[in-house]
Amino acid sequence: MDGSNTDPTLGWVWNEENQAYYRQEWNGEEWSTYWKRPDEMARRDSLADSVPSVEAIQGLGDTIRGDPSSGEVEPLDSSYTMQYQPRRFFRPGRMFSILYTEPLGGTAPNVNADNVSTVMFGEQVYSQIRRFIVVKEGKGFCYAW
Repeated sequence: MDGSNTDPTLGWVWNEENQAYYRQEWNGEEWSTYWKRPDEMARRDSLADSVPSVEAIQGLGDTIRGDPSSGEVEPLDSSYTMQYQPRRFFRPGRMFSILYTEPLGGTAPNVNADNVSTVMFGEQVYSQIRRFIVVKEGKGFCYAW
């Protein structure tokens, strides 16, 4: 968090008085405000650093360098943006597309294809644009096919 965002509807904003980040969402009827302390902003599911250094990823193919705190668009496609009001966006019937990456596997017929990349630890992955349609809403997630 670099503190440059000042609009709580576009992402996390620092509140000096409460020493915490907050954001706001409109669900169509009312505003909801969410608070997080700085120590809650970091993931705790791994002891290893989950973000590789620039040196670690250089030479490993194209990398999408998204920044969730800024909501900037991706160079891949300028229509790819962070959704800061997911309850409003991910409704049944909504079609969305993502850059989908999965392990290449040993049965792939062509490992020299343009959509095959070498990632950290020398592993190969297959990437493609996949489209999904939201079929059901969940609490904090959606089911999509």
